[in-house]
Amino acid sequence: MEALSSSPLLLALLSPDGPPTLWVAEGRVKDASAAARKLFGSGLMPGMAMVSLFDEDSRQKLEVALGGNQPRALEVQLPVQGAPPTPARFLVVPDGDEAVLVWLGGSREAASGGLYDHLRTLLSANDQLTNLTRELSVRTRELSVSRQRLEMLNQLREEDAATLSHDIKSPLNAIALQARGLERQADTVKPEIIRERAGAIRRTVRVLLGLVTNVLDGVKLDAGTLDLVLEPVSLAEVARQVVEALNPVAEHLGMRLELKEGAGAELVLQADRTRLFQSITNLAENALRYSPKGEVVTLSIFRQGDRMCCTVRDRGPGVPAEERERIFERLYQGGRRKGAAGLGLAIARQLVEMHKGKLFVEEGPGGGACFVIELPLN
Repeated sequence: MEALSSSPLLLALLSPDGPPTLWVAEGRVKDASAAARKLFGSGLMPGMAMVSLFDEDSRQKLEVALGGNQPRALEVQLPVQGAPPTPARFLVVPDGDEAVLVWLGGSREAASGGLYDHLRTLLSANDQLTNLTRELSVRTRELSVSRQRLEMLNQLREEDAATLSHDIKSPLNAIALQARGLERQADTVKPEIIRERAGAIRRTVRVLLGLVTNVLDGVKLDAGTLDLVLEPVSLAEVARQVVEALNPVAEHLGMRLELKEGAGAELVLQADRTRLFQSITNLAENALRYSPKGEVVTLSIFRQGDRMCCTVRDRGPGVPAEERERIFERLYQGGRRKGAAGLGLAIARQLVEMHKGKLFVEEGPGGGACFVIELPLN
């Protein structure tokens, strides 16, 4: 039942045409209907102790009824000066620190009449109204949460589009420059220069494809429409493919990718080969982005208990402890550049978690960052 102070039922009972009714708050009379003031006479005053209106033999019974949580009809005694107490029936409706006392009549016969039945109907209707109000409040909160989530998704899509637009310009400009150089020197360019520039174009296109893939997959993950295709997969084999694909990029940057296979590296687990390749690739590209020229980025595959592990260790500045969770947020701008890196790390973690695994970062041995993927073997 809703708070009595705002109840339509209370307002009806306290109206001039209502039955004798007392509104009690914390054991004291807060308000009374005109009929109640007439019934109790001049002794009824706001703020007085409610039980003082009744005979001493009835007070304990009233206090018990007020301490309950259900409406209760009971017979009490009204004191009469110079005469024996007069019996009366009251309906006590408690609600926390507040309560309503409604006079039902001066005898048991009166209590069995239509007034009591009518009040019970009113109470039932009031409870139903309260339940409907509570249900409406729940639905309103759910709609508010859904609206906020929709606004967040729209914002993420706008940020993804802005990020793609920003990050795509440099690779496109690089391709345009290489193509323009080949076009201008078409008659005199040497074969080795053609191979060099074709390799540069191929590497740049691969970067572009990775950017587009991450953005599109981010939209699918947000919408819940990206599914895994599970099959027996060797994590070591996937890591070898990543090293093979990225080594030309690493060499162009003056770095090198290295793969170390530890105990149990060849064990097979159920996973989506394409999504594992994408996750490890995102981590390796991130490591290349932050490693100094001339350094080695190391991938390691090994078994640890009931899990297969893949670590990607770089020689860069590392990740401060306070940022080690936040860098996996979409487009987080902390000590690292906002854009493709942040998007790639967020996508990688989501894909790993879809495999019931974990992706986190810690300090690498001797410095730098060490990203760790843990996947369950079972």
